[in-house]
Amino acid sequence: LGLLLGTLGGAAAGTHSLRYFHTAMTDPGPGMPWFVVVGYVDDEKFVHYDNESRRMEPRTEWMAASMDQHMDQQYWEEQTQMAQGNEAVDRGNLDTVPKRYNESGGEHGRSCSSVGVGWGLHGAGTS
Repeated sequence: LGLLLGTLGGAAAGTHSLRYFHTAMTDPGPGMPWFVVVGYVDDEKFVHYDNESRRMEPRTEWMAASMDQHMDQQYWEEQTQMAQGNEAVDRGNLDTVPKRYNESGGEHGRSCSSVGVGWGLHGAGTS
């Protein structure tokens, strides 16, 4: 969140939202990843992770610019590790669902908003 607040420091004052969506599917279709995480600031997709790249990656210029700064490499490593951990948990959950419900096939999916944060950015001289 600190990286985002610093990056958005020049953004218009007001309230903003930060949301992450995790989606896991047992049968996503040909060429599609089975696990995806996307992060949004307001309505703009700013990060993406999937089980094929196995890296949290920026999807906006302002986040990509942060990758060039050495101190922000720790942020990207932490975000990647969290997404990889969620991937492992969701793989276990998707393997368990058919066993618990005695189902041998078909599609099963999990989609959730795991984080939702709102914050206000105030102009200079305001509190």
